[in-house]
Amino acid sequence: MRARATTSPPDFPSAVEARVKFASIGLLVQLHNEILRAMAPHRVRIAGAAHGQLVADIGAAGRDMGRYLRGQSYRAILTREAARAARQAASFTSQVVGWRVPAPTASPAAFVAASWLKAEEEMDALAECMMGKLEEWLAGGAPPEALDASLQECLDRTASRWYAWLTLMLGWLAGRVITESYEAGGVIEAEWIDRGDERVRPAHRAMHGTVFRYGEKPPLPADKSSNGEACYPGDDYNCRCTARIVAFREARAQAYSANTATLAAPPLPL
Repeated sequence: MRARATTSPPDFPSAVEARVKFASIGLLVQLHNEILRAMAPHRVRIAGAAHGQLVADIGAAGRDMGRYLRGQSYRAILTREAARAARQAASFTSQVVGWRVPAPTASPAAFVAASWLKAEEEMDALAECMMGKLEEWLAGGAPPEALDASLQECLDRTASRWYAWLTLMLGWLAGRVITESYEAGGVIEAEWIDRGDERVRPAHRAMHGTVFRYGEKPPLPADKSSNGEACYPGDDYNCRCTARIVAFREARAQAYSANTATLAAPPLPL
């Protein structure tokens, strides 16, 4: 075993985060615009039972468009960006330990799966919200501009919720790919480093400077974390802390597949 003072891993998630969030919110805007186009010929007041059929028809069209819009291109973006984060983490670890470390696969795959499910959930939620607002408008006496404001409300609320969820999941991805890379590279000990600003949680600030060992229980206890689980740096919800390598094995780690097979599942969609 040898020790080497290192800098903390790079803040690589920033570019990944921007691309994933841009693609995700862009998907909602596309669906929003497609539903508006489907509504355009019907923006008239219709009496009686025709309301329900109109809402049902446009709602079905909106959901069909949603299924079309969230096709393989969105999954490809998620997969590409998660893989990019994993490669950067592996590259950084390789430079420190002196041998090639394989890119993590377990956490990127879990991130893509969870994000895909969240996309379906939020696209459906947007369509349902917009259909509800249309039904209210048709049944009431509000002017056309009131409908526009209500529909924009749906988009803003859905986008805000999805954005917050993505922030949590991207933070989780960043922490997990670093942990996987360190374990694959044979890192034995690391030091918990916080960001040193007012946003750091007291429990995380108390961990700053703590040296811990991989392969043992994570240093932040479950009763001190925000997600209710024991955590390594970066694993907790919205955690910006990093792990500075302190010591590692001389020989390449042989248990990479075993390590990644036992990783914890990501947080469920909120």
